[in-house]
Amino acid sequence: MSFKVSNETKVGALTTIAITFLVLGYNFMSGRGSLFSKSHTLNAILPDVTEISNSTPVLYNGYKVGNVTDIEMNQAEGNFKVSFDISEDIDIPANSSVKVVSALLGGKSLLLTKGNDKKLVTYGSTLITVKD
Repeated sequence: MSFKVSNETKVGALTTIAITFLVLGYNFMSGRGSLFSKSHTLNAILPDVTEISNSTPVLYNGYKVGNVTDIEMNQAEGNFKVSFDISEDIDIPANSSVKVVSALLGGKSLLLTKGNDKKLVTYGSTLITVKD
């Protein structure tokens, strides 16, 4: 007994697989997601987001530990809520801070500075923002 698969079914299955890989590849390349690692989201409130956009790097001691994932404007207060994912498995004390710094090639990045608190930050919370 032989089972024949129609050409339309083969084309449909191949198209579905191709679209899935296209979406996963786009998200991976744009810094929005990683295929094999989990990430934790944190927030910061910034007065100015000039040169900050999605996929702006988050650095800790010069090492990239995450990316900016979302920027929302708070019109009532005139500032911006910046969400970023930390993909590295690092312990972040509750009194840690974030500062906007210039990157090597003229862009901006967020610099994560660890505090000295024994209590660790809960993911989804907002970190302290430090101005220059």
